[in-house]
Amino acid sequence: MQMKSAALESSPRKWLLTLGLCWAGMNCMAAAQVIQAERKVEIVPIPGVESMTQPELMERLLADALVKSEEQKTRSMKLQMDVITGDLKRVIQLSPDKLRRLEIAAKGAVNETLNGWRAAQENQVRQLSTGATAESLPQRLAGVGEMQMGNESPQTKTVWTSSLAKVLSPEESTRWKKLETERADYRHQAIAALLLAELERKLSLSGDQMEKLEPYLKQAFQDYLPDMSSYMDRGGGLDVRMLTLMVNAVSEPVQASILTADQMSQWRTLTADFSGW
Repeated sequence: MQMKSAALESSPRKWLLTLGLCWAGMNCMAAAQVIQAERKVEIVPIPGVESMTQPELMERLLADALVKSEEQKTRSMKLQMDVITGDLKRVIQLSPDKLRRLEIAAKGAVNETLNGWRAAQENQVRQLSTGATAESLPQRLAGVGEMQMGNESPQTKTVWTSSLAKVLSPEESTRWKKLETERADYRHQAIAALLLAELERKLSLSGDQMEKLEPYLKQAFQDYLPDMSSYMDRGGGLDVRMLTLMVNAVSEPVQASILTADQMSQWRTLTADFSGW
């Protein structure tokens, strides 16, 4: 496999990272938000603020932040499920009745996921108000991200999986599972390629080293990407250095047989901020 770091340099790196995160299983809208170089702070004036007490204003700011974050989360999950139902319609050629039943199930799965998410998100938002004033709170809330709860997704909810099993025939179910398996394999291959390009750029990997590392990194993403996904967007975004932690999934003897001592030293420096992971 030949991949030059110029690919990262000749095109905007943020676009490539967005694409990689989409391949990793995140919806593209969320991925684009995750890698923003900086967040723009937008503070919207509140009508009637002059007559509010400080506690009332603080509570209003918190409530507005919660509403906004839930709207964003709902859009994100709905887009995720729309992609899935759209793929089912295209691949399985579902009848209008079957499609409608699955669209209803998808909506129920989104609502069920939100039920468990709201309390965690509210706790996170309210923690930001600790020690804040009505003047400083908007700035804090402007950068709040979505609370992540493990690898929870609407498509794992019983209301969706049971509906899928009832709506699809055995033959349709087999075709869908085959597509899911192929797609997951493609995602792991794509994000492993993205990581290899980043490692080549940072560690000056040779083509031979990249070829040897690729299957190990692909397996690492297959094994650990669900766990890593739970940390995406915490603290305001995903640092690309986080991806390089996947080298940890490669056994030390294999690392030593592929990377030089100097490259390993560079890698440890690159991931020093995440050494506790």
